Amino acid sequence: MSLFEDITNKIPGVAEERLRQQEVMRVKSAEEKEKQFAREQQALAMGEDQINVDPVAEKSDLLRWQQDLTDEEERLIHDLKQEFFNGESWVSLPNTKPLINNIGISMLLTEARPLMNRNVMMSNFTEKRILLMLKDTCNTVVDTLAVNFELYNIKFSNLSHIVRLFKNYIIPAPYRAINNGERRYVTTTHKHVEAITDNQGTKETTKNPFNFIK
Repeated sequence: MSLFEDITNKIPGVAEERLRQQEVMRVKSAEEKEKQFAREQQALAMGEDQINVDPVAEKSDLLRWQQDLTDEEERLIHDLKQEFFNGESWVSLPNTKPLINNIGISMLLTEARPLMNRNVMMSNFTEKRILLMLKDTCNTVVDTLAVNFELYNIKFSNLSHIVRLFKNYIIPAPYRAINNGERRYVTTTHKHVEAITDNQGTKETTKNPFNFIK
């Protein structure tokens, strides 16, 4: 005990308060250790659950999610309608109108759909071929928007903005097919999963040498 502590302990109430604080710290330390133990047990339990997960099914779900572009399509629709998500629902921006009506939105999605699917992503295209596909689609869309701007209820000042939103939407998916990229990734992933599955089967056989008995 330091000289300062020795002096302050002689002041009425100080020693009792110091003891109380020490008791509080001891209780907090014990609670923290219990929480840490609970977290470790939970992590171990999660680890056991993950071991029992079928890796083939898990990877299949992951690939399906990676190739599902529904969210991107919905986001484009909301952007064209000038809507934002307020935490509960999509609402229109104040003092704004949609950049294009539903007829025009339907046209844009129809033109984009051939580029936004698994067949394209799982193909094998050169960058030159991809750029040609994107150029042809964009030229068609620009011509259609210009000819039908009244039908689609488009302001001329918004035309470039609409085209930019459309381009941003369609560019990424075809590039996943460049030089067999997506298909090579899927094939490599499946081989990795098969290796893990075979390895787990070998471990199970090693654990029980009588597995051959039916």
